[in-house]
Amino acid sequence: MVKKQPRGSNGDENGGKWVRGTSTLPKIREEGAPPSQGDFFVLSHTSRKTNDALDGQSREYIEKMKELAGRDENGNQQPLSDEIYRQVMRVRSTLCNE
Repeated sequence: MVKKQPRGSNGDENGGKWVRGTSTLPKIREEGAPPSQGDFFVLSHTSRKTNDALDGQSREYIEKMKELAGRDENGNQQPLSDEIYRQVMRVRSTLCNE
């Protein structure tokens, strides 16, 4: 995406030039791999200010995904894989159709 920067109030030389813009969503990548669907869900449904879920429904999904992922022997949260995301969302779609 290309954005035009407005001229700064001090008339700096960068004002008014075309520059490459950046994505508004945080870019998390491990060794070039894109985030999993579970990680993306958590990032997009969590407040940056409070570091808490945006609403009660999101909180339930995030807790369920973390519960299914489990913890390693050191007590660290395991990654939220695409499969875990699909399991939680499958339960959600089943409940919504009943």
